[in-house]
Amino acid sequence: MSLSRTDVSGPPRRATWVCSASSHAVHVPAGSSGSPVSLVFLWSSVPSVTWTRPAAAIRSSSSAARAAEPLARAEAGRGRASRQTLFGTNTQPRSRVARTDATGPGSPARNDRTEGRDRNTSGSSPEAGHAGGLTHVDQKTSAESIPARTRRHISSHSPKVDRSETRQIISWAERDGTVRILFTFVGGTGHFAPLTPIARAAEAAGHTVAFTAEPPMASPVREAGFTVFPAGVGREGAPERLPLLEVDREREDRVVRENFARHRAGRRASALLPLCQEWRPDLLVCEEMDFGALVAAERLGIPHARVLVIASGSFVRTELVAEPLHTLRAEHGLAPDPDLAMLERHLVLAPFPPSFRHPAYPLPATAHALRPHVLDESATPPAWLDDLADAPTVYLTLGTIFNMESGDLFSRAITGLRELPVNLVVTVGRHLDPAEFGPQPANVHIERFVPQAAILPRCAAVVSHGGSGSVMGALAHGLPMVLLPMGADQPHNADRCEDLGVAEVLDAVGSTPETIRDAVSRVLSQPSYRCAAERLRDEMVALPGPEHAVSLLERLAA
Repeated sequence: MSLSRTDVSGPPRRATWVCSASSHAVHVPAGSSGSPVSLVFLWSSVPSVTWTRPAAAIRSSSSAARAAEPLARAEAGRGRASRQTLFGTNTQPRSRVARTDATGPGSPARNDRTEGRDRNTSGSSPEAGHAGGLTHVDQKTSAESIPARTRRHISSHSPKVDRSETRQIISWAERDGTVRILFTFVGGTGHFAPLTPIARAAEAAGHTVAFTAEPPMASPVREAGFTVFPAGVGREGAPERLPLLEVDREREDRVVRENFARHRAGRRASALLPLCQEWRPDLLVCEEMDFGALVAAERLGIPHARVLVIASGSFVRTELVAEPLHTLRAEHGLAPDPDLAMLERHLVLAPFPPSFRHPAYPLPATAHALRPHVLDESATPPAWLDDLADAPTVYLTLGTIFNMESGDLFSRAITGLRELPVNLVVTVGRHLDPAEFGPQPANVHIERFVPQAAILPRCAAVVSHGGSGSVMGALAHGLPMVLLPMGADQPHNADRCEDLGVAEVLDAVGSTPETIRDAVSRVLSQPSYRCAAERLRDEMVALPGPEHAVSLLERLAA
């Protein structure tokens, strides 16, 4: 038997000695420090031996390790031959390294086997992004059956699934009790916002945090103060203005199945594999719709948590995403998962009041409810907010995606609501010009953006499309609502709001200025709506905050 040392790119926390041909335990004399070393076998296609230094030595080398990290990452792009003894194939579950030094809560336990436009980008570094545009519509689904907002994600390029041998990451030993956490999401602000309080709490606890998002969302994540690695598809620029369509739940189901669970999941899985191999996270925190990140985490053996972003629980159903996810798992050589336990295997974080969730779709046993996030806490409000007249304030928003698919809904709602004795505050989004709605009376304020954290405490009611973020923002302040759902999760959330007595629901296509005005008058004048909303507010206040989520993540990583 011969032993040779293998230097692994990354912080010099652990050295690896490779046994050329042996299946027996080996004792190695004391190292240069005079302390004994421990040898443990890691079985893969080639038997390997892993040497770990004593805990004290690991802790004493933390400063040098941090200094070496940038160099190690720079070297990562020049090939990984020196790391190959740490990896094995993805065809069968393997025994993992048996840790001989349990030195703190940051020790990662790797025992589990567990909408923007298209831009063709590629590159090996995390900053460069990965993969090109989305590809063809599945043969069973015609392109015409998918909404335009989904088709604009799909390019004519054929997908290139990375079928190379899977590399399973063995993380470095202790980092002074800290954890490297990669937060992942697909889609826009509604998918990003629920992750931000958890990420900020993790940073406050001393952990290393980064995000990976599709290219169109890289700038907003960076502006929020986070490191971000673009990965997947999409291109920058103003989205196309689309007409308002009748609500079609089957159409929206196709969006979930074909866009999120098939096309985007495939691209995300392939893009995140090299990203994770370079950045080497101890833990992935994936938003609910980022199915590809779950597959990548399982393939690499990285513990992962899933953060729910759909409030009702009835939109992203297991039976809806099962077929494309089974196919994706097979493409990546993962074992069959008939019940899709991958969606709830380790930890599920649910930032919604439990009573809001549809009773037919209860939370899994691994779920923990959290206080919903509060948007835009640090943003500066406009000065005119302090000069509003002494009258009830109504807030009108159609979100950050469907505002571009709302036809003349803004105009109809403004026309009806400006006749009421209220202050009307309207946000139309960054891509719409408030001037297009013409001159307005003094009680109407139309802006591209107003921080919800600044406007909602002043409100008496909210008129919205019924997106999860808008609904939770209103309920967090005990506000009744009038909802005009257009698509995605909005009809499902509207159903729950109506069932719980916190809102009136209108047809977005057929509603006139008068019907919108009358509905808002009712929720303002009838106390039952506000009382029901305040009950949910009180339920939310009693839930644990993001710090609790961080403690759960620390336990998962340990």
